Parts: sequence; structure tokens; C-alpha cells
Amino acid sequence: MTHRSATVVALALALALTGCTTDRVVPPDDGTEEPTVSIEATGVVSNQLADHVVGLVDPRWVVDVVEEEDGDAGVGGAGDADHSERQWTVGRFVSVTAEAPQQTVTDDAVAALVAEGWELRTDEQSIDGGRRAVLVGPAGEAEGYSITIIGGPDDSPLRSIDLQVNGPVVSTT
Repeated sequence: MTHRSATVVALALALALTGCTTDRVVPPDDGTEEPTVSIEATGVVSNQLADHVVGLVDPRWVVDVVEEEDGDAGVGGAGDADHSERQWTVGRFVSVTAEAPQQTVTDDAVAALVAEGWELRTDEQSIDGGRRAVLVGPAGEAEGYSITIIGGPDDSPLRSIDLQVNGPVVSTT
């Protein structure tokens, strides 16, 4: 057997053992295909997250919880004529007692979320002198979600902790 014949036999044997053939073409997996999620599914998670944040407020301070918003809307702007780029938003007002330390309640809720792995992206003074914090979800089920919490100063006549949960943007086409 010549050196060339031995090389061809070795190559053929290697191809046979690895299962490679020349008549089957498989595109490489580049890992970019993401599982699709429905806008409704993001609504379920958004509501669960809103319930969780409300649950972080000590019940002795809560008078009432009002659902201000719960639905999806187009968010694509002028480049999204059919409004297929959508985002679910849940808004809740947690009315608190006159004695509630709004600043502490707000700070405690933000601290609890940070301890759970949420990233504090914006932390600023609200219009009335309280706190406005925007947190983004950690990797996993909460990835792509954001929570905004606004709590006025203790002397504010507005007695509420306001929260908003935004789901990830979903293409509905």
C-alpha cells in the first residue's frame, strides 16, 4: 500500500467512525435562537413580580392596594407601524397609613430586591423629595423585567408607595 493509499483509507475510516458524510449539511448552532415567549406570559410574570413587591411592604402600614395598570401596549414607535413590538406593564399604588415611614418602607423594599439579585440602575430623588428607584431583573426568570418604586418622604401628603413592573419587549409577529 502506498503512502497516498494509506492516507485515503485513514481519512475514510476517520469519517466513517465520526459519522460525517458529504450528503448531510447541518448549519452550525450559533446559539442565537432564543425561545419565544408570548406577551401574555410576560403579563403573568409581571403580575407575580408586582405582587411580590407589594408583599415586601409591612402589612401594618398598608391601607389599600390599587391596581392602576395591567396590560400591554406597542412600544416600537414610528418604526413599528403594526404595533407588533409590545411590552406588558403593571402599575400599583400601595396606600399607606398616616404613620407609615414612607422613606423607610421604600428603602426596605429596594434593599430586599437588591438582596434578591436585582440590579439598582437608577436611584434618584423623586419630584416630592422621596426616592425613585429603578431595578432590573437578574438572570433567569426575571431577566428582561424592570421594577420602578417611588416612595415619598415621610411628611408627604401623598400616602403611597407606587410601583411599576415592565416586562421585556416581545415581538408579536
